[in-house]
Amino acid sequence: MPPQSVLIVGASRGLGLALVKKYAEVVPPSKVFATVRGPAEKEKNKFPRGVKVVENIDVSVEDCGRKIEAGLQGTAVEVVVIVAGLLRPESFQPLQLLLIVWKVFAVHATERGSAPTDAVADIRGTRLGGRSINVQDLRHGSRLHRPLASSRVQYNALCPNAKIVLLTSEAGSITLRTVKEGGGMYGHHGSKAAGNMMGRLLSFDLKDQGIPLAMVHPGFLKTEMTKNAGMEEFYEKMGAVTPEEAAVPFYDFVEKLDMSMTGKLWAPMGARGIGNAQEVLGEDIVNHKGPLELPW
Repeated sequence: MPPQSVLIVGASRGLGLALVKKYAEVVPPSKVFATVRGPAEKEKNKFPRGVKVVENIDVSVEDCGRKIEAGLQGTAVEVVVIVAGLLRPESFQPLQLLLIVWKVFAVHATERGSAPTDAVADIRGTRLGGRSINVQDLRHGSRLHRPLASSRVQYNALCPNAKIVLLTSEAGSITLRTVKEGGGMYGHHGSKAAGNMMGRLLSFDLKDQGIPLAMVHPGFLKTEMTKNAGMEEFYEKMGAVTPEEAAVPFYDFVEKLDMSMTGKLWAPMGARGIGNAQEVLGEDIVNHKGPLELPW
């Protein structure tokens, strides 16, 4: 049955917006929460009437989880979908790449208390630090079992039967990368692989609480982001779909998500939109019906 409450993080456009509209068809709009990066006044007309817009949420900012928690106004959510991401063209410049790689491996220094540099935040592309904080803040504060001392909002923002979905990508699958496809896209692909790892580890922390967490490749989407990244020329060949089309199998997947599926990378649309699927997973993979578990 449909969830009673939903939180979509990164809802101002693309798949996030499409999911808000889809869920508002089956959930009371007042129980659909949509986060946006800017003021709600500029964004609210995009959404169905009654949807609760949580404004000024930037997942790269450390206190975003507390802001989301406050924006829920005491509502415990049953489904959390974290969509917010970043994709942009990249060029191969050996010296610059070496510097970036050094900064990535030096990121442990930022985890000892100092703020990450813009370069480190960029290479993590999808703003992974923010994503981790989002989920952990919702579950008893800034850490899974430790309430925020500085927060006045101390309720559990997740229902006992909650489900969490992280939008990552098949681009983060090392197995699906091939010589034929070539290199490049270091920041995007690397951050997606990191997102898959983070989701895998977080699923372990949530397992005892019975909360399934899945990473999802939604398909190859026709969005402003992929267009601006120069991918429009591949739309037809790769079977790209609109966010509205992708939202339907995405919704169906979340409905079926349970603990047997937790901690894994899934493609609700099967092999569609995965360029190397047949080459790596076999010719028959195109005949697979329903959600497809993707390799790491």
